[in-house]
Amino acid sequence: MAFGYRVYERKNSVPNAKTPRIAVATAKSIGTISSKELAEDIADRCTLHRSDVIAVLDALSVSALAYLTKGFNVRLGELGSFSTRIKSKSAPTLEEFTPELIEKAHVRFTPSTEMKGKISRTGFLNVDELLKKSIETEGGGTLPSNPTEEDDGPVGV
Repeated sequence: MAFGYRVYERKNSVPNAKTPRIAVATAKSIGTISSKELAEDIADRCTLHRSDVIAVLDALSVSALAYLTKGFNVRLGELGSFSTRIKSKSAPTLEEFTPELIEKAHVRFTPSTEMKGKISRTGFLNVDELLKKSIETEGGGTLPSNPTEEDDGPVGV
């Protein structure tokens, strides 16, 4: 497969640019996979039933959140890891820093080396052109959404 994108025009933010507007690409998802669909796909790849996979995914989200709120990082094998980060205002000195200067906490996902490599080798498809071709040749339709581990798809499309 490949990543979907759309091209749009925006104001050029470079000072004294020769062109006032530029065309840039933005990532465009072709859809969202639900937990149920993900569980069905996983169940097809192993000996578990869909309901078992759903139970594991649900327990995973509960356990991961519990460990994150206790201050642990959570590594999920070849997927990557989750960790917490905080944003704070600064203080002039260590002694003057107080917890009230901490503004918020958020979760950061860091993909594994394997995931980064696979993402970097994935090509790109203009979603508008793909949809236009689909409408012209088939009278509509949906984009493929059932990836397989063996299918890396076209690269650099």
